[in-house]
Amino acid sequence: INFCYAGRLEREKGVERIIKAFNSLDEEMSNKVGTVHLVGNGSEIEHFKSLSMNSKIDFIFHGFLPTDKLFKVYEKSHFFIMPTTASEGFPKVIAEAMNFGCLPIVSNISSIGQYVKDGENGFLITPINEGNILKVITKALLMSPNNYSSYVISNDNIVRKFSYLYYVERIKLLLDE
Repeated sequence: INFCYAGRLEREKGVERIIKAFNSLDEEMSNKVGTVHLVGNGSEIEHFKSLSMNSKIDFIFHGFLPTDKLFKVYEKSHFFIMPTTASEGFPKVIAEAMNFGCLPIVSNISSIGQYVKDGENGFLITPINEGNILKVITKALLMSPNNYSSYVISNDNIVRKFSYLYYVERIKLLLDE
């Protein structure tokens, strides 16, 4: 089961929490993890690489990727994880990942909880700490394939709301009023 994160590699965005939570998995759960892809860059990247150095988990630091290569990471990932404490609004990267079938494991801050419903179409981390991230990762690893598929299907409507076509339709509605 593959996980990914895309964004600035910094503590506020949750990168350290991601690595520490995965490193805290017991052997049974860590054996279920394929790869954790970390896409992006930041001033603390060497610190994050050192945290993942002797891990039983396969962490790949991709650096910045062009859009087409980022999409390839989403395609091979099952979950998108972002335990951010930064004020985000609704990060576009969550909808992008959902579009490729990645279920979100994200913080319940800003407007994120208006789109991601815990236990329906993804997982919300509340409060944001390593222990809760570990609990949610474990839930994700224990999902049945049927349950996973139903979550992915329930995201179709949300993903549509972040498309260019939907945006144009909403502008036309406003202009017609």
